[in-house]
Amino acid sequence: MIGAMTVRHLPLLLVLVLGLAVSACRSSASPPTAARSPGLAAGLEAGMFPNSWSRPGIEVAAAPLPPERVPTAHTWLTRALAVYPPGFVEQNVERIHLLGALSFRGVDAGGSNSRRRLYVVVPRGPGAEAYFRRVVHAEFSSVLWRRHRALLDLDAWVRGTVPGFRYGASGAAAVRHGLADAQPTTWALQQGFLYEYGMSSIENDFNSYAGFLFGDPERLAAFAAQHPGVAHKRALTAAFYRALDARFAFGVASAAPPRAP
Repeated sequence: MIGAMTVRHLPLLLVLVLGLAVSACRSSASPPTAARSPGLAAGLEAGMFPNSWSRPGIEVAAAPLPPERVPTAHTWLTRALAVYPPGFVEQNVERIHLLGALSFRGVDAGGSNSRRRLYVVVPRGPGAEAYFRRVVHAEFSSVLWRRHRALLDLDAWVRGTVPGFRYGASGAAAVRHGLADAQPTTWALQQGFLYEYGMSSIENDFNSYAGFLFGDPERLAAFAAQHPGVAHKRALTAAFYRALDARFAFGVASAAPPRAP
């Protein structure tokens, strides 16, 4: 979950479902299989959230994306997903929900995910598309993390943080305690993190790197040039995606020197 309304009953609206044709990519290779494109929903649907989210304490609430904002959101999403090799998104995602708002326990979120579904809020204001792009990649990375966790060397990952660091209890706990800032700070970078929320769990830390690796690679490269811990995790994130699909090319060294224990 990135970034996150008191529960209230929202009217179920008709949903706009589109087929996403995700074909643009730096690679010219053909997709390995003819996978079905994920559905795109710009409204609220019955059963759109997993049953587990109805348990007490989750308190999920959402608002549909206004119809007039759908074309812009579709353009942003198409541009964001174009960085993946042909067929990659289709093989791993079955539905993408574009929302006007999303919250857990009354705290606004920029996005979330479950199984093979992504839930992404379409923001407004300066830098909105860039933030949206990072959220898409971060939430997608959680879907991949759950299915291919063994591809990320967790022992190596923690060597990118300061000695003695311990992750928090969970992202939900970080939200409850007001520790969910998702803006890079010098202090966080010096610890081997991109921002405070990444300290809540290894998964959220990994999400942050995936979001910047695909959504703002130049900025991530600049951070890595100044902070060895960031360079270390950036290289491990790139290696995870290369292990999933050899067509990924990031211009990142295959390995970064680990920190001394």
